[in-house]
Amino acid sequence: MVSIIKNISIIDKTQNSPFICFGDVTYKPGGSCGPRIQKDYQLVIIHKGSAFFRIEDFEYTVSEGHYTLLIPGHNEMIQFSAVEPTHHTWCALNSNLVSDEIATQITALPRVIPVTDELKTLVDFGLRNNSPQSPRSDAFLEQLGLSILNYCLIVESLTPIPQNPLPSDILKTKHLIETQFHEPLSIESIAHEVGVSPNHLIRNFKKHLRITPFRYLWDVRIRHGIKLLTRTGLRINEIAERSGFQNAFHFSRMVKKNTGYSPRQLRQLRWGSS
Repeated sequence: MVSIIKNISIIDKTQNSPFICFGDVTYKPGGSCGPRIQKDYQLVIIHKGSAFFRIEDFEYTVSEGHYTLLIPGHNEMIQFSAVEPTHHTWCALNSNLVSDEIATQITALPRVIPVTDELKTLVDFGLRNNSPQSPRSDAFLEQLGLSILNYCLIVESLTPIPQNPLPSDILKTKHLIETQFHEPLSIESIAHEVGVSPNHLIRNFKKHLRITPFRYLWDVRIRHGIKLLTRTGLRINEIAERSGFQNAFHFSRMVKKNTGYSPRQLRQLRWGSS
């Protein structure tokens, strides 16, 4: 899907490595971005104006002084304020940098969160890093990006416990997927195991986690596969089997879709080999 961007007035600055990008941009009134498929974990902070997000079947607005975290794999359309310029900064991390544990916690965060001065400072630090691009500079930016995600999770964990925690069927589904993702699961089999109808499970999952159970299953599988790919010397077909993919071709296609690299390229890039 081609991403369409309209009415950008100022791109202040960007800093990036192969796996992370920091950016600062101002849209003119009525600007928009999309439709697009989100490829990364992306933090978006609105400093001025507002942004209306349509992500799959969900719609919400992020106003000045708030941020949102976008998750890979979703169809997105962003419409900026029609009456004033919208200034925002972002930090986008490739999914293979994010551990399974952090990725799981991110899905449970609220859609809109008040921004803190500390978070703005961390993102600004990434924007203003003037080191020449090198393996050391790339590693610094990547660790900074992971620190930003961890900061968001820590701050959110310190807020009061919500009145309505996740329903038991969602908690059971997440646990089942995270422990049995390598098995040939289906929505029907998951719903039967949890004790609800497939339609109820899909509706409730999307309501609370902004994602379908099927998409969550494949997110877990691809994260596990990329972790094995970049941290072990296992063969591609063995990684595919251990991660719940039908075959090595399917796994390779999903790696390419999620990272922009083939499994061989990704492994070489992360291992620093030629």
